[in-house]
Amino acid sequence: MPKVKIVYGEETRQTEAEKGDLLGDIVVNTGLPLEQPCAGRGTCGLCKVIDEGGLSPPDEIEREHLTPGELAVGNRLACRARIAGDTTAILTPVVVYSNKIFRASSRFKREKDVPLGLAIDLGTTTVAAYLTMLDNGEVCAGAASLNQQSVYGADVISRLAIAAKNEIHKDRLHRLAVASINQSIDALKLSKSIRERVTKATIVGNPAMHHLLNKLPLNTLMVVPFQPFKKDTIEDAYKLFKGIFPPSTKIVLPPLIGGFVGSDALACLAYFGFDETTSPIAAIDLGTNGEVLVSDGKTILAASTAAGPAFEGVNISCGIRAIDGAITSSLIDGGDFSFETIGGVPPIGLTGSGLISTIHELLKVNLINKSGRINNNSPLFKKWGINDDG
Repeated sequence: MPKVKIVYGEETRQTEAEKGDLLGDIVVNTGLPLEQPCAGRGTCGLCKVIDEGGLSPPDEIEREHLTPGELAVGNRLACRARIAGDTTAILTPVVVYSNKIFRASSRFKREKDVPLGLAIDLGTTTVAAYLTMLDNGEVCAGAASLNQQSVYGADVISRLAIAAKNEIHKDRLHRLAVASINQSIDALKLSKSIRERVTKATIVGNPAMHHLLNKLPLNTLMVVPFQPFKKDTIEDAYKLFKGIFPPSTKIVLPPLIGGFVGSDALACLAYFGFDETTSPIAAIDLGTNGEVLVSDGKTILAASTAAGPAFEGVNISCGIRAIDGAITSSLIDGGDFSFETIGGVPPIGLTGSGLISTIHELLKVNLINKSGRINNNSPLFKKWGINDDG
């Protein structure tokens, strides 16, 4: 009987199956998580796994639900894929797509002779993709999805430690990064004709994400002074993404700065013109890997910190990513809360910016003190009918 190995982060379950058995049934029997809203009928297309070998070829329903990029990175539907031999399949987290709010240009629809580019931020928690005009950098569309590497831990240190100990996990972290980039591009919902106009893709990220994506040695990143193994620009990274981008697309990974300050921070410096300013300027990125960039007009200083994923709505009880209904800012006026949400719909949770805004408002009205502790003596609690015990 074929042996079947199901991998979810560092956890592995092994079993045996008959040839022709459905992978989804096997996963369910292991007790590992698998999203199947349609109960395995093949209609929702959400039970995606990554095939490492041993499954039957994709059938018509899989080809209908999976994009060419997903098929290229080995995505399969567990409810359709059948065991053909010894099998290994990687389970990925539930896919979460986020809205990205910005002023977008529709000029690309009118001026069809202008080449297009993709700007991709491989973040520790979120992978964002933007379609841009290459003549002037205008943003045309944006979308984001969860970094599937999160099954190996929310922070970069956990993922680096796992990859450093085990080459198999290191390769899987690479594959999950590629699959996450593909998902963020798919979330843009670009037509075939628009995709064919993409002539350049630029991918940025912090040094840990950069090294895991490129399968570079990790030893120098994990010991003092925490420097990248290689900081140089990668001018041609097409071989990492074969099947996701058109063959004519040039894929570039810009250089890293150093330490845990990566090409994402470099992109921030370039966008805000740190190299051109003559007056003081600062930029702060409150991501899972946080960066602070400052300049006095002459010298640019950069530093990073392991901020954790709370600023992206993760690991807080009412946290949520940037989807419709997510609170982006809060206001307390006379004891009454009001919220701004994505899409202008009723609130369902806090984004990172909503969390920061809410804490700011709570501090202003003395509901919490500077240490972050709740002030149980606040008169607002009585107004809201909340006693000292909460």
